[in-house]
Amino acid sequence: MHDSIRCAKFHGRLTSRSAHCLIFCLFSDVIRGSNQTKRYAIRRLSKASAALAARQSWTALPGFKDTASRVGHRMLQNITALRVIQRCLTVERLKNHYLCGPNWWRRQGRRTLSGSCSHQQLVFPSQFSDVQQPRGNLVNKIFENVDRWGSQVAVECSESGRTRTYNQLLDATRIWAGFLSILGLEKGDVIAIVLPNCPEYPILVLGANSLGVIVTMMNPKNTKDEITNQLKVSGAKLLVVTPSLVEEVVHLLSSNPPVQLVFNGPCNIPGTYSLQDILADPSGTRIDPIELTESTISLLPFSSGTTGPPKGVQVSHGAIAINLRMISHPSITATKLATDPFQEPYMCVLPFYHMFGMLLMMFGIQHGVKLVTFPSFQPGQFVSTLGKHRVRTLHLVPPLVSFLIQSPDITAESPDVSQKDYNQCNSVFLVACPSMQEQIQRRRFSTVESGSCL
Repeated sequence: MHDSIRCAKFHGRLTSRSAHCLIFCLFSDVIRGSNQTKRYAIRRLSKASAALAARQSWTALPGFKDTASRVGHRMLQNITALRVIQRCLTVERLKNHYLCGPNWWRRQGRRTLSGSCSHQQLVFPSQFSDVQQPRGNLVNKIFENVDRWGSQVAVECSESGRTRTYNQLLDATRIWAGFLSILGLEKGDVIAIVLPNCPEYPILVLGANSLGVIVTMMNPKNTKDEITNQLKVSGAKLLVVTPSLVEEVVHLLSSNPPVQLVFNGPCNIPGTYSLQDILADPSGTRIDPIELTESTISLLPFSSGTTGPPKGVQVSHGAIAINLRMISHPSITATKLATDPFQEPYMCVLPFYHMFGMLLMMFGIQHGVKLVTFPSFQPGQFVSTLGKHRVRTLHLVPPLVSFLIQSPDITAESPDVSQKDYNQCNSVFLVACPSMQEQIQRRRFSTVESGSCL
């Protein structure tokens, strides 16, 4: 018998604390248990709620007893009532966690009456106002204000120095969409990208998405077998790849079904295409974004999680659009929209084939940011570029945080840096690590005032 039931039967009565604990255990069995367990749990749930109501310890939950009774009478057919109970329990649990202690559920081993594990859902309401779900094609949302900064640089390669303005980026996106359409690709088809961060990456993604074509991204360091497997699982019909991987992908031309190959650079293999030639063709077909719903799939990134082979994750236009809108809140990001004299730079060293890098790319374009791409992380190049562009916001993951804190390349003695170059940096955006704002301030960026951690 569960500890909370033994506690509840102590001295033959239900105390406020024991009844509160019991309700959480019973509710888990109502949701997950067998029919017999559910019947028993509902009866106990009604008694526990009645005990709390009698003690006036549930004053914040008017109608809770009646709701529990309705569930008991209708034998779980009233799903709405169950959701009401769950919401009530969640609110009361958060407001009165001191009754059980913040670690009570962990101490109990998360066990239920039936002996199975329970995963209690806790909903933490946001302190910010609600965000409306954007509708339609994601690409239209990203390019919504492009006319305001069309002549400014959209993307710049930190190695080669080649750039594209926002007007050029938009035109190239329409040309790429037209090329895919000529090849016969349509909504629901998949293309794959195996490239490092480069100025062409946003063109490939947004051009495909404008047609409803799904994009699956790969690490350019993947092996031949890893690339082939992801192409097979995703059903990709076209692959955009760097010429350095020609030996790993040339066999795909004779596969069944064959995969179209587009190289981002020179390649003399018959039957393949050059991305540079496609985008430079002044007579190329141009297609604007088509009508799509927010449930249309945009991206198909692959992740193994913690174990097993990589698995595809479907990410819709609406999911990305709502994420972009949420992180646009001024309490989360310090990025300002581009104006005629001002444009914020982003250091795009985080790979675009990862969702953090991909969202950073889309968010930057949406706000008129200059995206400075890094094909790979080189410490000296990273430090010099950081000072050259006087970056205001840093987007970091644990390895980059460690580099900024510990690397001798970013100390006062380094010949590649100047203190005035870093006075512009005032915000850090961290992912997958605790906030380390104080350590970053001490090392070099004394002007950092805010930080967000996801």
